[in-house]
Amino acid sequence: MLIIFLIGYFRVNYDDSSWKKIANYLNSDNYTKIHVLNRASIIDDAYHFLITHQLDINIFLELANYLSQEIDLVALYPMFNILEFTQGFYNFPETDYYKQFILNILDKLIKSVGYEEDPVENNLTKLKRAMILRWACNFGHSECKKTANVKLNEYIANPETYRVPSDLKHWTYCNGIKEANISTWNKLMDMYLINHNADILEYLTCSENPDILISFINKSALNDSIIQKNYYSIISSIIQYHSEKDAVLNYMLENLKIITPKETNEERMLTGIIYSVYSLERLDKIRDFVESKFEGTAFEDLQRTIERRKSKLISIFNKFSSFIIKENNIL
Repeated sequence: MLIIFLIGYFRVNYDDSSWKKIANYLNSDNYTKIHVLNRASIIDDAYHFLITHQLDINIFLELANYLSQEIDLVALYPMFNILEFTQGFYNFPETDYYKQFILNILDKLIKSVGYEEDPVENNLTKLKRAMILRWACNFGHSECKKTANVKLNEYIANPETYRVPSDLKHWTYCNGIKEANISTWNKLMDMYLINHNADILEYLTCSENPDILISFINKSALNDSIIQKNYYSIISSIIQYHSEKDAVLNYMLENLKIITPKETNEERMLTGIIYSVYSLERLDKIRDFVESKFEGTAFEDLQRTIERRKSKLISIFNKFSSFIIKENNIL
């Protein structure tokens, strides 16, 4: 493994046999004998060679598998950057295996950092925990979301005494409300009505419950609603994060005129919805809606927007399509 210590600020590629030896070493108990900067470079370089079709997906996954035992934030950073760059890819159902692979890594990392802050731990450890929990919940880690929900309820029950760490504020509120029932959601809304903290309105849109989201749209769109002045940001957030939910999408299409804020128009609203879906089937549903409700220039513009979105989705899919292989062919 001496060659590993000689890597500088340039990408180093190896033959498959050498990559596999590196993967085996990283997955051993001796992985820390490779300098942390070199461990980070290995993952970063391997990903580059993967997307440029110079490295087999199976070998990359063998390398990435070691991250489940990594404890240094520096070495984990490339993984977080890769997840950021590829997050649109995971909206395709064909990527379920990869999502589970990532969840397995994140699950082990959660066990190493836990959910609770230690008064004596340093800021890097706090940052590492926040990043791990963010991605774990984003990928649907059940325990992660349930724990956030428990902590949110503890805060709502005792807001004067229960402290939410600043590093985990978004995780606690947003992921906590994802698992929340209508009772918890209403309690958080009541907190907003008392202190008018705009951040709370944003967190309320994190709910994964279509009925709650649709009710929220209705309440905030009313002219006499105390939250009506924030309606534009509320509906924009719901469009961005929940247009893939069929019940929400259907409701927005059926009530487009009613739910369109005064700051914009129906065509722009629909454009936002179009760019927030990742399914060709849903785009076809929107196209049918456009054909029945719009005409003239607006109709033509929206049809072009739909075609551009379809092309973008196909481009994203094709970019990573060579990696979408059957589970029994991996590792």
